[in-house]
Amino acid sequence: MTTLHNYPYPLNLSEIQRELGLSKPTISKTIKLLSSKKLINTIKQKKEKKLTLTLKGTKIIEKVQKINNLFAKIIEETSNEQIYYFLFQLINNLYSKGFVSLINMCKNCYFFEEKEKEFYCNFLKRKLEPKDLKIFCMDWKKKE
Repeated sequence: MTTLHNYPYPLNLSEIQRELGLSKPTISKTIKLLSSKKLINTIKQKKEKKLTLTLKGTKIIEKVQKINNLFAKIIEETSNEQIYYFLFQLINNLYSKGFVSLINMCKNCYFFEEKEKEFYCNFLKRKLEPKDLKIFCMDWKKKE
């Protein structure tokens, strides 16, 4: 939908495919879904079909853009260390809830200790800063 919103003219299936780098079957399925939700219009021009956003689709994109701009501002005002720690926690939570399979990250390692946002690796025998936390560690050992 963002692709359609960003162009000042209607696009055909091939143009959308080229822009997004997805297969035609994937684009076709997506177009059917978006059409069924009344988010895009199909316009017949000469021998081809062109696509545009409906008013409903445009309003959704505008809401999403506002949210994206808000996130961009928050990220801009946040240190890399805080962002990294947040992403590390997010991945760990996804793992603990079964959304991602076992990964060799510090948080679920036998050698890892965490106390009040202080991290320590018993394998390396040193304190870890958030930037040192690994999502894939070669020295990882499963907690028993």
